[in-house]
Amino acid sequence: MKEHQEFQECFLNALNYKILSSKKKKMKDKKRIRRICKLLEKEWSKVPNQRLGQFLSNYVFGRDIDIFYQEDYLTEELLRMEKTKNV
Repeated sequence: MKEHQEFQECFLNALNYKILSSKKKKMKDKKRIRRICKLLEKEWSKVPNQRLGQFLSNYVFGRDIDIFYQEDYLTEELLRMEKTKNV
């Protein structure tokens, strides 16, 4: 229940960010790639027996989300939530 509530909060924050920033169309921040890769390495190394797709499904995207449409800022925020810290 708590994880679901945290996900909803994160999603709403990201959605609010998207709404506020959608008025200004600008190039995406290239630095996000390195930030996300570092977060991915940090969190995935906590569960090294999982395959990449398995890790992303379990901790980042979930099973009902089409990853094609998920914005990078939401992915980054979900990785920052450190869902794997109890693993």
